[in-house]
Amino acid sequence: MAYWLSHQIADKVIGTKWNVFDIPNGYVPSRAGNVIARSTAWGNRWVDLHVLSGGMIVARKQHGDNWGATVNAFVPAGEALTVGVSGDGGLEWFKFMEF
Repeated sequence: MAYWLSHQIADKVIGTKWNVFDIPNGYVPSRAGNVIARSTAWGNRWVDLHVLSGGMIVARKQHGDNWGATVNAFVPAGEALTVGVSGDGGLEWFKFMEF
């Protein structure tokens, strides 16, 4: 429990310091920044994680481990950001860091 609590507090402090926040699919940023997504494969199976900005793939990762994978990419302002996960796994989080 203490580890979980410390991790949650650290996430909030880092998020406040760097202006990192969770975003929904289809989010349109008003400023340029870095988009970050993380997925996890279940049972050591394959997952395809991809992030799109304005309909173009800006980050993609295929992985097959229980620890998951993270992708990030610089994106311009004014373009819709979407994330997709296919295969046997799921999305852990989808975040944006404003510049």
